[in-house]
Amino acid sequence: MRKILSIISISLIVAGCELLSTREPEKPVQPRTSFEPATTIDQLLENLVNAHSEKISDDYFICFADTLYISKEFRFFASSETSLNNPIFEFWGIEKEKQFYANLISSVRDNSSILVSFTNTQKTQTGDSALVQLAYTISFVLSASEETSNYAGSSELRLKLDSRNFWVITEWTDYKIRESISWSELKASLY
Repeated sequence: MRKILSIISISLIVAGCELLSTREPEKPVQPRTSFEPATTIDQLLENLVNAHSEKISDDYFICFADTLYISKEFRFFASSETSLNNPIFEFWGIEKEKQFYANLISSVRDNSSILVSFTNTQKTQTGDSALVQLAYTISFVLSASEETSNYAGSSELRLKLDSRNFWVITEWTDYKIRESISWSELKASLY
């Protein structure tokens, strides 16, 4: 009996040695991100741009009001032309935003970025609230085509500081500019 226990003990020790040997490090599961806590309005806008460029959903959604940290829920208001023709915009909250963004990411070619640019940015801050008015452009290559899709318009973002003291978007109102295809139309086409 002792002989059998000795053999089992030696076998376990020898087998256990491989458990302690070094191995190749695993690649990170999460993609690298340039996200920074939105302690300023400019950082929030930069996070929105980077989240699209890097196609990282978590970085995108942390830009919006989360009821864990603020009592106000996120709401998107489509351009008037688009909302009249699309009942999906009747109440567009964070769940619809998540569905849209997942569809957008899956529609964009793998090796392509979503390029978002904000210009003519005007910020009005009053205490823990702010209004940001800006013009935007969006461009990307769809998986199913070789052509670049381009969108442009203007938006008003209503921001609040949440309980973490991070700026978040509570309301987003989109406006169509002339013949350009707006962010609202992009959301309607991919929802």
